[in-house]
Amino acid sequence: MKLKVVVLSLIISIFMTLVTCSDSSNQKKDIILITVDTTRADAIGCYGNKRVHTPVLDSLAATGNRFGNCISQASITLPSHTSILTGKIPPNHGVHNNSTYRLSEDVPLISEYFKKAGYQTGAFIGSIMLLKDYGLNRGFDIYDDDIIHYKENKNKKAIITRRAGETINRTWQWLKKQMGPTFTWIHFYDPHWPYEPPEPFKEAYADNPYFGEIAYVDLQIGKLIKQLKDQGRWENTLLVVTADHGESFGEHGERTHGFFCYRSTTHVPLIFSKPLFKSRGSVVNRLVCSTDIMPTLLEYADLHVPEDIEGVSLYRSEERIAYSETYIPFESFYLSPLASLQTDTHSFYHSSIDKFYDLTNDPGELEDMSANSEDPELISLRDIMQDIEENANQNSENIQLDQEMIEMLAGLGYVQGGGTYMDDTGDPYLLPSPLESVELYRVIQINRQFEMQFPFKVIEALEDLKDKYSDHIMLYKELGIVYSQFGKPEKAIEYFEKVIAQRPKDPRLHNFLAQALFVAKRYEESLAEFEMALELNDKQVVALYNIARVLIELGQFDRAEKMLKAVLEIKPDDIYALNNLAYIELEFHDDPKEALKWMNEARKHNSKHPLVKRNYQLIFNRAN
Repeated sequence: MKLKVVVLSLIISIFMTLVTCSDSSNQKKDIILITVDTTRADAIGCYGNKRVHTPVLDSLAATGNRFGNCISQASITLPSHTSILTGKIPPNHGVHNNSTYRLSEDVPLISEYFKKAGYQTGAFIGSIMLLKDYGLNRGFDIYDDDIIHYKENKNKKAIITRRAGETINRTWQWLKKQMGPTFTWIHFYDPHWPYEPPEPFKEAYADNPYFGEIAYVDLQIGKLIKQLKDQGRWENTLLVVTADHGESFGEHGERTHGFFCYRSTTHVPLIFSKPLFKSRGSVVNRLVCSTDIMPTLLEYADLHVPEDIEGVSLYRSEERIAYSETYIPFESFYLSPLASLQTDTHSFYHSSIDKFYDLTNDPGELEDMSANSEDPELISLRDIMQDIEENANQNSENIQLDQEMIEMLAGLGYVQGGGTYMDDTGDPYLLPSPLESVELYRVIQINRQFEMQFPFKVIEALEDLKDKYSDHIMLYKELGIVYSQFGKPEKAIEYFEKVIAQRPKDPRLHNFLAQALFVAKRYEESLAEFEMALELNDKQVVALYNIARVLIELGQFDRAEKMLKAVLEIKPDDIYALNNLAYIELEFHDDPKEALKWMNEARKHNSKHPLVKRNYQLIFNRAN
């Protein structure tokens, strides 16, 4: 009981600093956009949740406007944020997945419009999912994504997110120094799995740590508001709070997010601290989209709103249709993509199997009505979906993951295949539907947490699915990965050869087979498979790097050196390539001074990496 009193007293002290402000000043307004990762609308008090304490967000809704039916355009972080910041849906900005896409410079960002208008612009990011590598940093004077650091223990695991409190501190250190109008984007990652709120929220929400994360974020937003008020800036500030996507807790068999795009993972909060229209505290329940935020903020600031976007300013009460998608089933699971369209009354889901729901009578989307093929609403939504697919403008660039990023993504629970691979077998919507494969996805997702500690249990769980998913590529690929890690490469090789027979042109599968052959010390065969992966995708950094590893084992140091330098041409900051070049100079050329040059280059890019720290010291001692 004492704990709850302490928590509430902290919140109340911040809550009391929130003041109502008029919007009569003609000066340019400061604008702050906060995106909270993985936050369902119904996880916030003002959206009807009675279990979580969010007095700061509730107060903002009471003095501004709250939108009760906002739909995000993707159920994962990077594509959704790209839609928020561009006003475009994923088929037209081209970013469909985390970590494997970079937004094209041809697609303008909201930050660029504010920068051109004389605003100081800053972005402060809470996770590696939004690193500047992915192209969202354009137009920002500062893009603070300095997140990655490392635990100094035997596992040397990377820390790849930061708490909202630290993000707020970094934001305020910059924001308090700015004299002109500002546009600031703040991203909090805290509610994302694993749910581990700090004390006292950990104890106060022991029965639901997800709510604890959200309550903690609410407190941090309150601290920022107090800092703005103390400096006399709050009255001139518009604060907008939304989420990139929601979170599923078993709806339709899904846990967390990303595999489906049902409303549990696309219905997000949207709160403005000042009323855009109507009276303070008004709730707008018509359907709106995350893409609408960009044009709304530009219009609020009296800036030009581009015409070639799907977002519509919230000042206009137009009837909307919300598009959402997920490409994780396609790019990581060899299944059909899943896309959806929602209106105020219906939702339509398109994969190789279609679903159609009456939201008025079935808000939980439980009773599929797609069998009624003559329904005019269903016909209309199918036609709109077909038009979106046929007129998609894929501007963005595919990028390849390096080994370090693959390991980091696994730490966040993401299932990645080592890069993106666009299937060449024809229409992706003819592949098996993710709606039929959620059990397999869930088993893999759960077991990824334990495959290093308890690989035998993971193998048992996956082997039990072989009868049901007898030809599923992802099952056998995952079995191959775990058998390889468990020290049984011959079994892994058997499974990888099975899936390559189905998808011989997928470079990722050849890469996995090559790694198993490497573990089995079948180096010549491993080299051939890595070279096949590279032939199929000449930009695959992992294959280039691993070819060099095999060549080092074979004693072909000159060829290995060429491959590692080829890696650096694609990714100049690749720590593993730089370390191996230093190793070659040290052990093959017996030249510690040249080795030290490579380690200095590695330190320039990431001096905190444990591999860099250890090897730099060893080589420095040899060189001196």
